Amino acid sequence: MHRIITIGRQYASGGSQVGSRLSELMGIPCYDREALVAIAEKHGIPRETFEKADEQATSSFLYSLAMSAYNGGISAFGANDHIITDRVFSIQSEEMKRLASEGDCIFVGRCADDVLSSFDKVLNVFVYTSNEERIKAIMRRTAKKAPAMTGTMLVKGNMQIDCESRRVFIGEREINLTAKEVDVLELLATNPNKVYSRENLLNLVWGYDYP
Repeated sequence: MHRIITIGRQYASGGSQVGSRLSELMGIPCYDREALVAIAEKHGIPRETFEKADEQATSSFLYSLAMSAYNGGISAFGANDHIITDRVFSIQSEEMKRLASEGDCIFVGRCADDVLSSFDKVLNVFVYTSNEERIKAIMRRTAKKAPAMTGTMLVKGNMQIDCESRRVFIGEREINLTAKEVDVLELLATNPNKVYSRENLLNLVWGYDYP
């Protein structure tokens, strides 16, 4: 019987690193987003289409799939249409099932636990961490693009965010914000030119289980 592990995770919680480390320790292949992008490309789906769908889908992949079906199946991507296509999901699902039937494997994300629910004795793992650690991870990823940091002070234009005391200044004037508002502002300031949906912000700042 094959060893099959699925790893679900909160965004920026380190799930991919867990999958890579398990792969090294156990000597079995790990299939993450990049591996499945390559598979999609083999089926004629350009990387750009996959990535656009992936980035603009809501935080729930299954929700996106359901909405795609509700909207009439495969749909073109427009300014207000951010739903991943049935075709992408179908290809990924079939490839995951094929790989799982052929040998030991680890899958990171992609709703693998649901896709492989018909397989026997699949170990499903969910990785999560605190909002603070997730924001730190995002900041590390975007360090090269982030505004200048002076000590614990994040500076962008005439705005300064004191990341330690959670205080915000415009010029010399302090702006009164709640802690969560500062978290949102810090996330946006450290990720310039990135668009977040409402669901993404709720997930990142308020947590995975926020209603």
